Amino acid sequence: MPSAGALFCLSSAAAFGAMGIFGKLAYEEGATVGTLLAVRFVLAAALFWLFLVGSRGTRDLRALPRRDVGIALALGAVAYSAQAGGYFAALDASTPRWSRCSSTRSPRSSP
Repeated sequence: MPSAGALFCLSSAAAFGAMGIFGKLAYEEGATVGTLLAVRFVLAAALFWLFLVGSRGTRDLRALPRRDVGIALALGAVAYSAQAGGYFAALDASTPRWSRCSSTRSPRSSP
């Protein structure tokens, strides 16, 4: 039976893999990079705090040194949000590959 850590890792990988699909679907409905990131980060923060309170981990969080908490918040607010913004901007600028795959033309044969 897999451990909880392995299940979290597999769930994270599946969600990360599906992120591009859901991002494209959101763009088709008129979402922008800013709204997509805002919804994503608000939902993630809400789920994090629900998990933290539900597991009584707030005591452990308070035990962390302020410097470590500040570094973690800075990395999330600056570094990860910049990476995610770049990812979704690139996703918005790209064309969907699956539309080319459903073409009725046959692939060109090599000479």
